[in-house]
Amino acid sequence: MPGLDLLTHPAEFPTEPDVMVTFDCGSFGRLAELEVPAKAARELVVLDHHVSNTRYGTINVIDPSAAASGVLVRRLVHELGLPLTTDAAVALYAALVCDTGRFQYETTTPKVFELACELTSFDIPVTRLSRQLFEEHRFAYLKLLGEALANAELDVERRFVWTAVTQDMLRRHGVTLEEVEGLIDILRRSTEADVTCVLKEEADASVRVSLRSLGDVDVQEIAADNGGGGHRFAAGFESTLDIPTVVANIRSAL
Repeated sequence: MPGLDLLTHPAEFPTEPDVMVTFDCGSFGRLAELEVPAKAARELVVLDHHVSNTRYGTINVIDPSAAASGVLVRRLVHELGLPLTTDAAVALYAALVCDTGRFQYETTTPKVFELACELTSFDIPVTRLSRQLFEEHRFAYLKLLGEALANAELDVERRFVWTAVTQDMLRRHGVTLEEVEGLIDILRRSTEADVTCVLKEEADASVRVSLRSLGDVDVQEIAADNGGGGHRFAAGFESTLDIPTVVANIRSAL
């Protein structure tokens, strides 16, 4: 991705920035180690499209109807009269294609395709970018994926399918937690389920929960009840409870 050379490591981040801008983060907790400088920033600008955003900035630019935070960025580029470069178009296209699930989610409107049309008028390597974002994985991840799918459980009555990735699985396969982000998109292909869940055990034994919905269930409500957030069809939360207890609570909510 262009612009990665501009990134600052969290350890080198200013402790009291004059201006800080966050993208696609619904709350302070989503900023992890950057939460402290965010709270100390003289001006904190929050750009987001999550309906559950807590409006934690001094300036909040929130539009839950936007398909992606990248949509808001494109509007601001226009409002500020800035040029749209090829590098910016590549980054914005990645934002758009990821948050619309490759144009599969209900947020995919005619305006989304209009923006995609504008962005792809630049020299965007669509095929290579799509493979890097969605299809390229190490063989070690594929082996872990096989175990996670073998352990998946289907609750037929609730039309609910779930699986878990533990620290033991990550160690045995030599895979990082970040590498399993796309697992839920494979599990949600189950015809018998409307709600999909992947639980990922963190190094401190807490559990990160991802939820997806294909039907009438608003998983953002379930996530919000557990201190998280997101969208109607895609949400998540973190819990200090063990995996069986978290699954039982989700089943009860369903």
